[in-house]
Amino acid sequence: MPLCCFHDGRVVEHGQPAELLAAVAGVSLGPSDLAHTLTGCAHPDTPDRPMAVGDNWRTSAGAGGAKIYLHRDGPAAPWRIASVSYPGEGTQGGWRADYDQFRDGLPRVIRLVSADGRRFNLELALSQLETNVELKPEVFRVDIPPDAQRITTEELRRSGPLGATKTDAR
Repeated sequence: MPLCCFHDGRVVEHGQPAELLAAVAGVSLGPSDLAHTLTGCAHPDTPDRPMAVGDNWRTSAGAGGAKIYLHRDGPAAPWRIASVSYPGEGTQGGWRADYDQFRDGLPRVIRLVSADGRRFNLELALSQLETNVELKPEVFRVDIPPDAQRITTEELRRSGPLGATKTDAR
């Protein structure tokens, strides 16, 4: 049951995760795509046409036009994802994910920016990151206060941090 709660006592129940994220942040990613993007595991489907750019950079394009850029600090250093760009489809414009400050193989800073620079420009810093931790059932339980005001995803889109003019102007 996708759910989105706010500090002002409003809650969206039964919304689609990608639509909720688009309403509050401008970027439309479902749970799996968001997890892959935040961990640096996002990459174009079936990358092909690999190309070396010097000794420490590699790039490859996917069938849908997405591009991945890999970098290493030196010949013995591991390859790391530096950036992935997505061309967008239909009314959804393109966007890019940039990765920085790697520790234990995972990026700690992720920047998501729309191709036009107006829909979204987010910088996410991951801290206190734990991997392979068992999640107990209670972490998936959400208690909605009885006095919470239920709103729709569309109401969130209109009244949320981006407002109607920014999210509808695509």
